[in-house]
Amino acid sequence: MNRAVAELFRAVAQAKSLEEVRGRVMDGAGEVFGARAWGFYLLDKRLRPEVIDVRGEPDAFVDRYEEMGRSVDPVMGHVVRHHAAAHDAMVMPDPLWLRSDLYLQVSGPFGLRHIMTGPIVGGGRLIGTLNLGRGPASPPFSMSELSDFWALCTHVSASVASFRSPGAWTDAAAALALTPRQLQIADLVADGRTSAAIAAELWITEDGVKQALKRMYAKLDVSSRAALVARLRESLRRG
Repeated sequence: MNRAVAELFRAVAQAKSLEEVRGRVMDGAGEVFGARAWGFYLLDKRLRPEVIDVRGEPDAFVDRYEEMGRSVDPVMGHVVRHHAAAHDAMVMPDPLWLRSDLYLQVSGPFGLRHIMTGPIVGGGRLIGTLNLGRGPASPPFSMSELSDFWALCTHVSASVASFRSPGAWTDAAAALALTPRQLQIADLVADGRTSAAIAAELWITEDGVKQALKRMYAKLDVSSRAALVARLRESLRRG
């Protein structure tokens, strides 16, 4: 185990909240494992995402994966069945990987050549995953990296379990479910900004704001700007 991996373990162990666990993983995992994209997911009992934090890829990648990728992801399938970390080269030969539905429809179009996924477990079930991706110019994940990554998943599982309580879990998940960009939009919505004003502030299109709001409504199970702001404020108070 190299020093950077050990330091990431310590950072996770010293976190004081669920949000801090997520933040420390997301701030360090990409560099430690040489990933171009990386993610932190928490899942409900039906293995549907409650919390999604992805860096290095746009929201369109997350949408594509949830729409068509998760159901055909052989690496995720291994993690779900075995509660063990895996990478693409471990679950199928490279020629088959390059012809897989996941690679052709999701990973490849977004420039991800290699992927590695590991479990976050608690209460005897899969409650989340950590995800790493590398581009075509990078080497595949090695067995040594897989071992370190699986160890990280074990540390994260212990930390997540220590902060997860029956009364607060749903509210904390709601507070964490938005991406950094979506949180920026939520802050501006709370300030009473219009979609046009938000678009100008963040240098995105007005339609992009509206589409982001639709995804935010769906994530938090609300149907209006007022309900969105109220839900987040309630979650942050209780988280």
